[in-house]
Amino acid sequence: MLVEKSKFYHKILLNLEAVKFFYRKDSAWLIKRLQEVGKEFFALPQKEKEPYANDSSNENFEGHGTKMTKNHEEKVEWVDYFFHMMAPSSKANYDKWLKNPPSYRFVINKLN
Repeated sequence: MLVEKSKFYHKILLNLEAVKFFYRKDSAWLIKRLQEVGKEFFALPQKEKEPYANDSSNENFEGHGTKMTKNHEEKVEWVDYFFHMMAPSSKANYDKWLKNPPSYRFVINKLN
């Protein structure tokens, strides 16, 4: 599990570096807040997450979803995820952006 988290965080770092995220003065604060609001969302009861469900059968991958995947030891794990477009703003579907936790949109808008 620790190795999987390490790989996950490494992927985040690569993506953030790709968009020049680390050249910002507030990047440490933003990373911390992104982690906090993410944890808050995933801790919500399933019923509160359902309105944000994606529909991969219609190639709509934005929103909340779950999937089964294999870890580095080839063991099956259940993964809970949330995805939405941020940029360009013309591609952003704000209906899929979280309303709970309330600070989510504020933090995400700080990235743009």
